[in-house]
Amino acid sequence: MLDIRTDSDGFKVAELAAVAGGRVVISDYGVEYGTDIGSVSVVNSHGLGGNEWIRNVDDIERHVKDIEGTRWLSAEEKRVCILFLRSIAE
Repeated sequence: MLDIRTDSDGFKVAELAAVAGGRVVISDYGVEYGTDIGSVSVVNSHGLGGNEWIRNVDDIERHVKDIEGTRWLSAEEKRVCILFLRSIAE
């Protein structure tokens, strides 16, 4: 299940604790933030992964493809992460 909240800086953050272990955290800074509009952190159950910035709206599809290619996320977990990612562009 995707847990969506607002952090102490006022940014929307979606966090998914995957059934297979690991987690995905997607932050939405807002289009008006400036340098970056968000970030995506993906870490599997072994602690492997990393954090990448969402530089602009066009960059979102690259992150969608990364989520789609993740083998340890279920289809439903991928779907909710992708929906949140695409909502950043709205």
